[in-house]
Amino acid sequence: MQKKNKYNIIKMINFPQNIKKIRFDVGTGSTAPNTALWLKNNKDTAALCFEADPRNYDILISGGSTNQYQNKLRLSKKKYLLKNGKIVKKIDPKTVKIFNIAISNSKKKKLNFYLTDKKNFGTSSLLVPIEEKLKQRIVKKIKIPTIKLEYFLREIDFDKFKYIEFLKIDTQGNDINVLKSCKKYLNKICFVQAEYWAYNAYKGEKNRYNSLNSIVKFMKKKNFDMYYYTVTDVYFVNNSLKKYIFLDNVLDNTIDFENGLYRKSFFINYFPGKLVFYANIISFLRSFAIFNYIFYKIFKINFKKFL
Repeated sequence: MQKKNKYNIIKMINFPQNIKKIRFDVGTGSTAPNTALWLKNNKDTAALCFEADPRNYDILISGGSTNQYQNKLRLSKKKYLLKNGKIVKKIDPKTVKIFNIAISNSKKKKLNFYLTDKKNFGTSSLLVPIEEKLKQRIVKKIKIPTIKLEYFLREIDFDKFKYIEFLKIDTQGNDINVLKSCKKYLNKICFVQAEYWAYNAYKGEKNRYNSLNSIVKFMKKKNFDMYYYTVTDVYFVNNSLKKYIFLDNVLDNTIDFENGLYRKSFFINYFPGKLVFYANIISFLRSFAIFNYIFYKIFKINFKKFL
């Protein structure tokens, strides 16, 4: 019998009987586009969503205008998927649970959370934003309820659900603490996408190289391999769950890569490392101003087209 905790989470994640897959979306923003993508074509998938900014949370549960993926596929009012303001699909509200809390590895029940101005609510963070780098103001500091992801993961019935398919994290400099907060249950997650670097726009944030190295080193100790990274995001696969990933055709799809990436990360469908090899080349070339100017300014090439 599973141990109950003081948050009574087990009642909050009581999914319908048809649910066979679970995904976690930490830092959903005001439209939860990744969750919307996951729920669009999957009747047997549920999502747990976490959004610390109360303004984003209000838009998620009540609707309203936003500049965050406004016209793309989005989640609204818990039971609608919208695109360009039109309803694409009605979903069972019990398949998506949205929590207005911050996920971190802190022992404190509440932490300071810094709200940035309406130019982009998505830059709000547990870390102190550097206004001149973000080109945004801090409009308010609030106390936000904070919890470890472990408390949710340990209430999942892993006799019914062999694993969590996907954990997507976007918390503006706090992502590695979200991963650490999973504790031993991190080994129950197939794929992880995390934002490892936020352009040094927050106090205490490491430079890009050290930020990437820190999260890769941590995940490697947990038996995860990195199979792709960008300037800000990094993708991991759980080595201990690879057999299920292939047997059950688990997809690592996101709004950036709707068909997933992992199966494209092999040379000749067998040897790993292809996308990391490509990423290293692009990372090297981006250190030259002329490359960035020609590719991104003149030709407006998107690297995603090459994958």
